[in-house]
Amino acid sequence: MKHRLYLIFLFMIMISANNMDGVITGSATALSVQTLITYAGANSILGGAVMTAGFTMAAGVTVAWSSYFPVLGPVTLGTGTITLGRDFLMGGGSTFVNGGTFTCAGFSVVCPQQSTTFTLGGANAYTINGGSLRFNSPVTLNATLNLQGTTILDGGGNVITFGSSGVIAVSAGATVIIKNATLKGLMAGDITMGSAASNLTLQDVTWIQSGPLTLSTGNLNIVNDVLMTGSNIFTYSSANALSINSLSTLEFDLGMTFSYASATNSLLTFSSSSSELFLNGASLFAASAGLNLTTGTLLVANTSYLSTSSSISLGNTVSANDLQVNILPAAQLQVSNGTLNYNNVNAASFQMGSTGSNIYMGNGTILNLFQTLNLGTGNLFFASSTTLGRASGIQILGSVNILGDLAYASL
Repeated sequence: MKHRLYLIFLFMIMISANNMDGVITGSATALSVQTLITYAGANSILGGAVMTAGFTMAAGVTVAWSSYFPVLGPVTLGTGTITLGRDFLMGGGSTFVNGGTFTCAGFSVVCPQQSTTFTLGGANAYTINGGSLRFNSPVTLNATLNLQGTTILDGGGNVITFGSSGVIAVSAGATVIIKNATLKGLMAGDITMGSAASNLTLQDVTWIQSGPLTLSTGNLNIVNDVLMTGSNIFTYSSANALSINSLSTLEFDLGMTFSYASATNSLLTFSSSSSELFLNGASLFAASAGLNLTTGTLLVANTSYLSTSSSISLGNTVSANDLQVNILPAAQLQVSNGTLNYNNVNAASFQMGSTGSNIYMGNGTILNLFQTLNLGTGNLFFASSTTLGRASGIQILGSVNILGDLAYASL
């Protein structure tokens, strides 16, 4: 015979809806289709089990998951724990009824692709420990999402909208990456850090605030492009670092205020000159400790503002630590309050993009020059009641415009 016929027999065990306590669902070697099951004790769902109608867990029970197949239908976690031995895949139309814990051991919880939105809701919190949570459609977060251990939240390029009960909580000591996501509707308490040892990395994230938001503890890391927008105040008051990695940009969009309120003035750190803080029509405010910026790049577009109740320093008089300052064409950097200290050593570390690029020292502000400031083609303006302090032999090279009373001081 030229052709042979291969027959594959699939043994399908049909199990009706019932309560199961301390049993094994499915087989590791054969396919078995399961209807709705309620688990009342410690159970295992093996590789061949196809959960066609979802499943329900009684409060606090544990289920070990090893199925190769997406779960279909509603999943009621009941504050229980699912321990993953394989990725937990959710098929189209599958939903979470309420929260529980996934102990991932490096595996992933993969949410379904929906035509509209996928909702994490219910009265109970959801916990992802030591793996990843991946979204494949827009998400509405209406519950607390606890991220523990080393965990990745991958938005899949989708919008995660925070409802009135939506919270992302980075647990004490956790190392969490949120990537490829738009976080929409953020306000006070929507992102929390459990302790000083909590680490949150934002990677390719758009962060849209609907109200003021403060991070008061833990570490924040910026990777690739992170945009903060929404015409609100983002306050960083942690005693740990806010770090911008190499080849990465933290951008504050039009109308946003970045309030640096740490008790130490050197916790906004840059890995290299390719680490950018971009003020795009935004404001940078430094509280009473002030702010020292070294090593990275400050990029300015539109009319952006520096303000402090103390001082903001650019560079630290060590040439290798110069802060690259780039005021783009037609942009203005306006110092509206406090003292600006200029400590960059290299002339090339300060760039003004065109004759329309300006620095404007507002009423009552102070500019202290510890190194020579070369304006290039740009302009420096002094408003009324301003002060120019200069160290011995230090000059301003370029166009200076004095619009009111200017006092001079020796440094």
